[in-house]
Amino acid sequence: MDNHQIPALADRYLIEVGKVYSFESVRADTTRRAPPCSNAVEHVMWCCNQVKLQFSAGETEKACALLGFVQGVLWLAGVYSIDDLRQHVLDARAGG
Repeated sequence: MDNHQIPALADRYLIEVGKVYSFESVRADTTRRAPPCSNAVEHVMWCCNQVKLQFSAGETEKACALLGFVQGVLWLAGVYSIDDLRQHVLDARAGG
């Protein structure tokens, strides 16, 4: 995936997840182990914004690592399947 597609994929998750969940973008309590699923999705939305900020700051590796975390949580929360997430990356590579 090209670098410019990283923030676009984060935007995709913000929009699509925001349609399903009416949560705000909130950073999770990092002192707790695993938050309830709803809190995890809120944190993922916050992370998507962080992906874009990290990328804008030239921190591409951090942005990629955070995007991987986002995708893992979205899979674990049952929002997307692994096949869905794979297709998202392929779509981003194709410019879609």
